[in-house]
Amino acid sequence: VGLIESVELHPEAERLYVEKVNCGEGRTRTIVSGLVKYYQPEELLGKKVLIVSNLAPANLRGVESEGMLLAVERKKKLEILTVEDAQPGTRIFLEGAEDATPAEQISIDRFLEAKISVEENEAQIEGKKLTVDGNIIRTQNITRGKVR
Repeated sequence: VGLIESVELHPEAERLYVEKVNCGEGRTRTIVSGLVKYYQPEELLGKKVLIVSNLAPANLRGVESEGMLLAVERKKKLEILTVEDAQPGTRIFLEGAEDATPAEQISIDRFLEAKISVEENEAQIEGKKLTVDGNIIRTQNITRGKVR
C-alpha cells in the first residue's frame, strides 16, 4: 500500500503523471503512470493505492519509475485500486496466505503473466482474492475487469 503524496505531469509525456508515493518506513518511490486521461491530479492526491513494489525500475520517457499503481480496466473505464483503511507499507496477500517473505524483483513481462482481475468488485489472482489486513480488496465502481 502506498500513499500518493504528489502528482505532476511528466515533463516529456503529456499522457503520463509522475507520482511520489509514500511506501511506509520512510521510503518514498517515484512512480510513472498513464492515468492522465482518467484522473485529475487532485483526485489522486492523498489516495492509498495498491502498488507493485517489486518491479525492476524502468526508465519511462526520461523518468525512472520504481513501481506501478494498480488499476482495473473495463470498457475504456479505469479505476485505481484503493485501500483507504490500510497504512502505507502494508503488504497485500492472497486470501489464506500469510507469507511475509519479501517478493523477489521481477520484470514487467513476468508481472503481466499474472492473471490479476476484478470479479464482483473483488480483486483476485486466478480466483484467489487479494487481501489487506485480512480484508478483501474491493473496487467501488468497476465490478469486473482486468487489473493492470
